[in-house]
Amino acid sequence: MSFFLIVSLIVALLRGGSLPRLGQLHIRHGYLILLGLALQLVAFSGWEPLDAPWSNYLYLASLVLLLLAVGLNRHLSGIKILGLGLLSNLLVIAANGGLMPISVEAVRRVGRFDVIAALQTTGHNRHVALMNEGTKLWFLGDTIVLRYPLPWAQVFSPGDILVALGAFIFLQWAMLGPNWLPHYLQEGKPVAYLLSLDRISWLKGAAIFGLGLLLGWLIIGWVLWPVEYYNTDPPDLRRSHQEAYISLVADSFGLNGNVQLARERLQDFDDEEIRALILTLLERQGEDLATSQRLRDLARALALSLAPGGE
Repeated sequence: MSFFLIVSLIVALLRGGSLPRLGQLHIRHGYLILLGLALQLVAFSGWEPLDAPWSNYLYLASLVLLLLAVGLNRHLSGIKILGLGLLSNLLVIAANGGLMPISVEAVRRVGRFDVIAALQTTGHNRHVALMNEGTKLWFLGDTIVLRYPLPWAQVFSPGDILVALGAFIFLQWAMLGPNWLPHYLQEGKPVAYLLSLDRISWLKGAAIFGLGLLLGWLIIGWVLWPVEYYNTDPPDLRRSHQEAYISLVADSFGLNGNVQLARERLQDFDDEEIRALILTLLERQGEDLATSQRLRDLARALALSLAPGGE
């Protein structure tokens, strides 16, 4: 979340915002915000005497204090959106025993396998709990994975996104003043601005939009958020990984001799694919007679001919 706050500050400064203006802003009962943040620091500190469930209670109390501060300052721009995000997080955490439910698939996508191990062993890890069929309000939990433009991939809840959006709007307003929106986006002006454009401006706008759409599709689809495969079937793996999978099945078969199990593990491949992969592996093994024999035994058990032409 700190990353979004820093970006919001930088954007406001680049647009001519003023930090002194932010410092002069009057916040009603601002001590509630400081106290709420202090409780979160203690709750997330990892201090053993405040291990669960006490740390969870502190976290819930911090959210309540922050929501109270939001209610007292709801007249400020962006604060209502921020408060909606806090309320969303509070509801899902309170409904699940003081823990934020998190999707194991989302954790796997960000590469936190240590967290996955803890979640699968104990069902929870610090302030998050493994999401399952009994999770309440699961759609408000940590399910959203963001990679770029973040320094590293992280998992967020819908409430986190609302908090970040509300904080962005608040900082823009607080540092730039009431007219923080571009003039053509201010109330009553977007339609008038569009109607005032001539044909050339419309064509330029359409061309820029089309170029942006094309570049955005390429950059987002190929660089920022490319398609990722996980929990895929063996035939969908790249060739080298398919060969490694066949080799592992052959090794396992060499140990247990279970033909039925080997067939189940290779059921997604057709016979010709298995035969081609085994032949490739045999050519590569060279003098490794033990591995070659296990591959031949697997082919024999599956009634696959390794003779030229498959005869």
